[in-house]
Parts: sequence; C-alpha cells; structure tokens
Amino acid sequence: MTNSALKKKKIGKVLCDIGKYMLTVIPFTYFMADKPETVFVLIATAIIGSFLIVFGIYFVSHSTSIAESGNSRKRKVKVLKNSVFVIEEEETK
Repeated sequence: MTNSALKKKKIGKVLCDIGKYMLTVIPFTYFMADKPETVFVLIATAIIGSFLIVFGIYFVSHSTSIAESGNSRKRKVKVLKNSVFVIEEEETK
C-alpha cells in the first residue's frame, strides 16, 4: 500500500469512529439527561453521524482500490532450512 492509501484508510476509519460515537453516545446522554429540545439534538446527530460514516466508508473503500491497482508482480516464497524465507519476484508483462 502506498502512503496516500494508508492515510485515506486511517482517515476513513477515524470518520467512521466519530460517526459511530455521534450515533450512540451523544443521543443517549441527551436522552438520559432529559434536557429540553432533545428531539432536535437526536435528529442533528443522526444526520451528521450518518454522513460521517458514509464518508468514512467511501475513504476506506477508495483506499483499497488504490492499493489493489498498485503492484502487479508475482511473488514466490521458498522456505529454506530453519524457517528462512526467500521471496523471488517475477515481473509480469
């Protein structure tokens, strides 16, 4: 994987985590605190949290497609004595 693919994947995971947090913890705390206008907070966090999760999934899936298209060499792995590995690379045309 390239550095940009790794960065996009990490950003996507962070966005998904923030979205999951927004969809679970924030509405639950407002609901349990019985504060006024809880409905508006629930609706706003549901919308923003779902957008963050969707963007996070987009970044994660986009980073894997970049990583798959990068290197197309075949590798042979040979096991030698005492668990020593030798990797031979073959270039495809």
